[in-house]
Amino acid sequence: MEMLLFEVEFAGILNTANGAKPKIKTSNGFIKIQNVSLKTKSSHLAFTNLNGSLSLKKNDAAFSNLTGSILSSQFKADGIIKNIIPFLLFEKEQLVIETDFRSKSVSLNEIMGSATTATSEEAIPLNFPDNINFNLKSHIGELSYGKFTASNLKGIITYQNKKLSAKNITFKANKGSYILSSEMEQTNINSFFWTLDGTANNIDINNFFSEFNDFGQKFLTHENIKGKTTVQLGLATVIDGYMNIDMNRLYAEANFSIKKGELIDQAALLDIADYFESNKIVKTVIDTKLLKKKIKHIKFANLDNKVIIDKGKIHIPQMTLSTNVMDLNISGIHGFDDNVDYHLNFRLNDVLVKKKNQDEFGPIKDDGLGSKIISSYVWKPI
Repeated sequence: MEMLLFEVEFAGILNTANGAKPKIKTSNGFIKIQNVSLKTKSSHLAFTNLNGSLSLKKNDAAFSNLTGSILSSQFKADGIIKNIIPFLLFEKEQLVIETDFRSKSVSLNEIMGSATTATSEEAIPLNFPDNINFNLKSHIGELSYGKFTASNLKGIITYQNKKLSAKNITFKANKGSYILSSEMEQTNINSFFWTLDGTANNIDINNFFSEFNDFGQKFLTHENIKGKTTVQLGLATVIDGYMNIDMNRLYAEANFSIKKGELIDQAALLDIADYFESNKIVKTVIDTKLLKKKIKHIKFANLDNKVIIDKGKIHIPQMTLSTNVMDLNISGIHGFDDNVDYHLNFRLNDVLVKKKNQDEFGPIKDDGLGSKIISSYVWKPI
């Protein structure tokens, strides 16, 4: 049963004829809320099961232990609501909320418009409200978005003039820790400008790829890679109300370091082994069966590099990957359509060279560079 009890005294000018703005000079009293629901016309967000007491002073209301739900996400809050009397009495009034916000669980799928879980007919596009502003000191036990789950999230989240900002947000995810700052500003009815800066520390790269659905590509998936990574990321892009990224307007730079990495059944490397297996000349020099066995599971100690994403393509500068099978020098471009153009330059370890061929062709002298094979590799998914 919804119930709103109040005992309020206020004085001011309520006549809004000729566009005059109402003025509340003084007010005092209290408002008691029991199972109250609140929804704005300009947004799909709904506040339900609101319970608590608010004490009034002028246009503002102070509250403690206010409980309720944003859609299905329950919360508790203490703080102050500014301009609440004009907001409740008149249209086009702004509401300002400053609060400590606590929640055991928050679903961003719902709050951001249900776009990731609903069908196209059911999905509601995100639309930022234009009459509510807030400054939240947040502590969220668990936050979910798609398959991604973050725990123990803390930080300051603000919203004003259709711009949502989060500064120095810390949380645990992907078996590591994050610190991020981000802004999302609605620039049109179905368009948002989104920026993100932050660091992911010592996260599990297999879990990271899995929770983000391998970023929609098949070249390198969570089934192919293991290890711990630290990433420094800067990103700017345009998204629509259904959280779809405009890949042609996405720019990002990521500096990353992978430790104790593993590549398992990676398509490009398996194709190299198949090529050697089918080449009669190479087979006379290289133990292709041993190579094929080893290349299915490659291990490496460290890898440091930068990746740039621009206009729908991932640009990988020249990098050296020292592994237990071979040393790889790799550079290339990876399109989001899964077209890949990689340049590979590598030296095979001595263990993979057939010793009998050293006798057939004469002694092989190591000049310190080894026998190099260079190729330009283009890969397309089946």
